[in-house]
Amino acid sequence: VALVVGLFIGYRHITESEPYRTAEAFVRQSVEIKNAVGEVHDCRLWFPFKVDFPDDAPRIHLTLAVEGAKASTKVRVTLTLDREKWRVVAAAYEDQKGITRPLLKAGKPAAPAGK
Repeated sequence: VALVVGLFIGYRHITESEPYRTAEAFVRQSVEIKNAVGEVHDCRLWFPFKVDFPDDAPRIHLTLAVEGAKASTKVRVTLTLDREKWRVVAAAYEDQKGITRPLLKAGKPAAPAGK
């Protein structure tokens, strides 16, 4: 029981965090995702997710389960902290054929959420 409670608290902590909200906003605003699944109805944290610290800067890798009007998919989003704002630096989704499709061009990080 303690393990389940711990997992629930950890899940809630992540889904209420700025990095998660930034990733969710990115997914909901993505034209490619809307084309693939239709209007996004639901975004949920999924597995795997992890945090690492290359060059002493936090980097978060999240997986979001996305349900749209016509299909569903998993989206993997990587964020870094840049001048106190979380920025999406990599993102990809799996299309209906199982092919991973990038959502960002190389070297073109997304603007922070709300910009």
